[in-house]
Amino acid sequence: MCSPDEPLSSQLGATLETIQSLLLKLIQQGETLIQQGEKARCVRGINLEVLQEVLAACCAGRFGLWDSLAVPALIEDGRTSHEIASLFESQTTKGKAVAYGLAKEIKDQLCARQADSLDATNKDEDESSSNQ
Repeated sequence: MCSPDEPLSSQLGATLETIQSLLLKLIQQGETLIQQGEKARCVRGINLEVLQEVLAACCAGRFGLWDSLAVPALIEDGRTSHEIASLFESQTTKGKAVAYGLAKEIKDQLCARQADSLDATNKDEDESSSNQ
């Protein structure tokens, strides 16, 4: 747990690390239950709800930090409101690129695991039927 005495950036980093760890655990649990019908649908629904909460918290934290730390410093440096808005949009675009890239990596890994599992199942079935 984060201490109130820690700097805000340190607290945010620890929180994001915890969120990432929880999301990876949820993905692994979802993989385990994927073949169990109704339970899998329930887990996917819970995963979506957790993901929505995480995204809402991250956005709120980002907006709060931006408004309380970045904007005043940028104004003090003489930046215009248009420049500040552009910078925010630029950082948002970079963040999306990282997030979408990571999501694609995870999806590719999950698809590869699923394909490997399917190949192993098919191989076992082929060997079983040829032994009969």
